[in-house]
Amino acid sequence: MKKQVAILTLGGLWNYGNRLQAVALFEALKKLNAEPVAIRNGWDLDPIPLTNHQPVKAAFEHPFQTLRKYQRKQNFVKFAARYLERSEFLDNPRTNQLNDLVAFDYVVTGSDQVWNPTIVNDQYFNYFLLEHIPAQKRISYAASISVARVDEDASALFKHEVPKFRAASVREQAGVELLQAITGTDVSVVLDPTMLLTQAEWSTLFDLDQIAVPKGKYVFTYVLGQKSPATLRMIQDFRAQGYAIVEFHNTDFHQLRKYFAKDPAEFVAFINHAAAVITDSFHAAVFATIFHTPFTIAERADQAHQKMSSRIDTLLDMTGLAKRRMAEVDTIAEVLAVDFAASDARIAERRVESLTFLQAALRD
Repeated sequence: MKKQVAILTLGGLWNYGNRLQAVALFEALKKLNAEPVAIRNGWDLDPIPLTNHQPVKAAFEHPFQTLRKYQRKQNFVKFAARYLERSEFLDNPRTNQLNDLVAFDYVVTGSDQVWNPTIVNDQYFNYFLLEHIPAQKRISYAASISVARVDEDASALFKHEVPKFRAASVREQAGVELLQAITGTDVSVVLDPTMLLTQAEWSTLFDLDQIAVPKGKYVFTYVLGQKSPATLRMIQDFRAQGYAIVEFHNTDFHQLRKYFAKDPAEFVAFINHAAAVITDSFHAAVFATIFHTPFTIAERADQAHQKMSSRIDTLLDMTGLAKRRMAEVDTIAEVLAVDFAASDARIAERRVESLTFLQAALRD
């Protein structure tokens, strides 16, 4: 009989990486003969009407930007409905209105930053630590803390709750070290769920060949932080060599904002067909690696968006693609010269380990 598994994760009806990791974990659990359901919670509410999406004044001052953001959320809702089995009921940790998950054999928390106390408030922090779930049903998969230190309150909760898990894993080695120091409990480090699926599996799941992408050679750019002079120069160099620039993270520029509302499947398809990728995003780098698209990690001019750096460092080290940062790959020829053979083998090895962890956690 198939195991009934509930997934508790951050909702992300605007965030490509969040939705793709959720779908990947959902598909991985299905491969292991489970029947997963993503539990809707306050992080996963459907988009609200346009007039309430942001202040009315801002909506009138920036109508195209507001419309694009609304369209993006609507497309993400359709994507989630197509690729995830979501609960009809809604948990609301803010008001402690939680549903009884007794019908599920196991409850998995993760992936994404579910254990990061700087972005998850008190009610949700307890919720994603599965405080309300019997110990024998608790599993964490690639739960991310993403900070080097936590305060006393978070530390006390980790110390009290993590040892109760039947199987606990995180996404970064730094998270293992932090939790072991706090709890004395063995915690595993596993792959981000997006790497649990192969290139062929992603292609089949999204039917990538049927998704319309720009014609001709183009460079896919997805830069979340402020572009540094080196990043701007690299983009200009590609443009000067006849490459079109496809910029996803842009709501303002007249020619490029049309890409902002694309859904996560289109995000993957555009990376797959690109001649190169310029990004500071962990998940954009992951999919460039999976689909063998040459890439370089963009430098950020602002310090406010540096938190993803350690995740990207871990990815580059694990795949053997350490020299992909723009400081080391600063010409078009160097960006395009990349061998993915070693990265395929390394990811395949870690994939087996990570799926084995998950399979063992689902055993009676």
